[in-house]
Amino acid sequence: CWGSAVVGGVGDGQLGLRLAPSPVSGGHQFRSIMTQNSQSCGVTTSNTLLCWGRYTTSVSTPTNSPAPVQIPTPEAVASLAISFDAFQCILSVSKAAWCRSLLNTRGQLGTGNTDANNGNFARVTGNHEFEAITVGRSHACALKASGETYCWGAGDLVGRVGAPSASSTPTPIEGAHQFVRISAGSNHTCALTPAGEAWCWGSTLNS
Repeated sequence: CWGSAVVGGVGDGQLGLRLAPSPVSGGHQFRSIMTQNSQSCGVTTSNTLLCWGRYTTSVSTPTNSPAPVQIPTPEAVASLAISFDAFQCILSVSKAAWCRSLLNTRGQLGTGNTDANNGNFARVTGNHEFEAITVGRSHACALKASGETYCWGAGDLVGRVGAPSASSTPTPIEGAHQFVRISAGSNHTCALTPAGEAWCWGSTLNS
């Protein structure tokens, strides 16, 4: 990693600025890595979740770390998605979705309510099996093997006309779409069909 390490986002154990790539400390092997808002997280080849930088050790009591810290997860981790305000979702090896965040005012944890969960990972309701997951500032979307897309969180971002302001359970998006890739921005989401067509929904302000 390289760039600003004011709160440890580079992960080499030091603070400051890195103009050239610096190895993340610990000698870990990762299968995937994501960064957002001075926080970095990665899934190791042994299916554990490591994070460094902003809000590393706890999202309920923000603590920064300049080196990777293993984050407790309820299951072995297959993939992850992270966004602002320490909003993180993981897919387990059993394809279950789990989320944690500083906030749950828009139902972005997908737990069927807007209660806070003290920064612990909470299972997304519905016993769904997902292949991919992505998160925005206050919403999340996940993709099933069938190509169906489910979203939850801020009601104007979940891809369904007339959704409530907080949609706290996974809800199929509007229309009989089948997608193979999906990616969320802060306030919108885009997905690709098997034919390579792009479809998007959510806010078009500053997009």
